Amino acid sequence: MKSKIALLQGSARKDGDTNFFSQQLSRRISLETFHLRDYDISHYDYNHQYPGEDFLKLIHKLRSYDIWIIASPVYWYSLSGRTKVFLDRLTDLLELHREIREELRGKSLAALSVSKNDDVPSSFYDPLILTAKYLGMSYIGGIHAFSSDRSLNAVSIKRLDNFVQNINKKIQL
Repeated sequence: MKSKIALLQGSARKDGDTNFFSQQLSRRISLETFHLRDYDISHYDYNHQYPGEDFLKLIHKLRSYDIWIIASPVYWYSLSGRTKVFLDRLTDLLELHREIREELRGKSLAALSVSKNDDVPSSFYDPLILTAKYLGMSYIGGIHAFSSDRSLNAVSIKRLDNFVQNINKKIQL
């Protein structure tokens, strides 16, 4: 059975650099893109009051995917706020929807960071690595793509290709 891959794009823009590199990745591997900006996801609430929002709607879609790739621009040395809110809301799977959390065990998580420069603090990936561990998912790894003119450079091409090889290795296991 072929693994299904979901790419969760956490950019504020659908047509920005993160989308550009997400598209480059989708040309190399079969995946379905979900733009977090298309979903109304509330900040975590200790009382679990989320009237009219879409978090569970998105999670129910993601349940069938074996690999989740989190794609986020680097904003102030960290994940985008939209991405962080999504990660924070995974807490609901620990408290309210434990059966969904159990379904995540054994799935995989990976990361694509994007910025204008070829630098990203190693701490950028820590929330993703630790979230994967906490949820019983395996962390495949992360790559950083960069461009000052929304074009492919040799470094980003090599990183994308290596990233796809790592994902393909995971699929073949």
